[in-house]
Amino acid sequence: MKKTSIMIITAVSLFVGISAVTIPIAFAEKNSNTIYDDTEHIDYNYPVNESGLTYGADNDSIYSEDLPDLMLAVGDNGKQGYVYREEFNYNPVSTPEQAAEYMRLLESGQYIPRTLNVYEADGKTVIDTLTEQIPDQYKHLYN
Repeated sequence: MKKTSIMIITAVSLFVGISAVTIPIAFAEKNSNTIYDDTEHIDYNYPVNESGLTYGADNDSIYSEDLPDLMLAVGDNGKQGYVYREEFNYNPVSTPEQAAEYMRLLESGQYIPRTLNVYEADGKTVIDTLTEQIPDQYKHLYN
């Protein structure tokens, strides 16, 4: 009986000890922000300007970190230049309430599209603007 009790206590202790280590690791891996865990980052060797910013075309990067700091864009007036990655990828909606407000403004024709500056490769000289596009199904509200 005593031997059986010791074996049960040992087994339970091992189980609890292993669980205490493996469960947090499993949750940490599950909650990772990485979408494509099995895809490696690619170094596209973008050119670098005098300010240390990379610039170039998107190259279908999977990770936003693999995009250049200044992304190739064509402005509203047809001038080719670069927009800042952080500005271009900015998402003003992060809560359900903000999403509902965005949709309300969009559907009522009251949404004001963002306008980004388009720069030379130096990231300082503004040469054009790039206006956010309204989704096709709502364009009739903005004419």
